[in-house]
Amino acid sequence: MDHSGQARSALAEAPNEALPSDCRPNFSGAWLTKDKFEVNKTYECWYTLGISKVHIYQAGFFDCDAKDPSTIEMFIRYLILFMRILKSWYVSGVLYWHWRWEAVAGVIAGFCTSIMTVILFALLRKFFSCIYQLSVVRRFTLPFNKIRLRRVCFLLAYVSFTSWLAVQYLRRIGLPEIAVFYSM
Repeated sequence: MDHSGQARSALAEAPNEALPSDCRPNFSGAWLTKDKFEVNKTYECWYTLGISKVHIYQAGFFDCDAKDPSTIEMFIRYLILFMRILKSWYVSGVLYWHWRWEAVAGVIAGFCTSIMTVILFALLRKFFSCIYQLSVVRRFTLPFNKIRLRRVCFLLAYVSFTSWLAVQYLRRIGLPEIAVFYSM
C-alpha cells in the first residue's frame, strides 16, 4: 500500500539471495514502482509475473525461493576458486613468491591440524565410550557378584551349622562310643 492507500506492485530481493530468473521483474517494472512507495518503509507484497495488480500478504514476498547449492557444489566452487587463486599467483610472477608459499603452507597446515583435531576428538569419544561401557558392565556385574558371594557365604554357613548340629546329635546318642566299640 502506498501513502494514498492504493495497492501498488513492487518487488524486492533479499541481498543475500539470488532468485531464479522467472521470479525477477524486468527493469522497467521495478523502475516505475520506485516513486510509488515511501522511503524507509517496509512493504510485504506478492509479485506475479505479467500481472500489474499487487496483493499484500503477510506470508512472504514471492511464490518461489532461492535455491541453496548443495555441499558438493559448494566444495567444487571453493576448489575452483582456490585453483584460480593459485593460478593467478603463478602467472603474476615471483614478486611475492615466498609469501605465497607460506600462505599455501599455512592453509595446508590448517587443514591438517583440523583433520588431526577431528580424529583426536573421535578417538577420545570412542575411548570415553569404552570406559563408560566398562563402568556400566561393572555396575551391572557388581550386584550379581554380590548376590553370588552372599549365596556362597550362606551355603558355607548352612553346611557348617548343619555339620555342627549333626556332630552334636551324634554325641548325644553316643555314636562315637559305638564306633570305638565296633572297631575293637
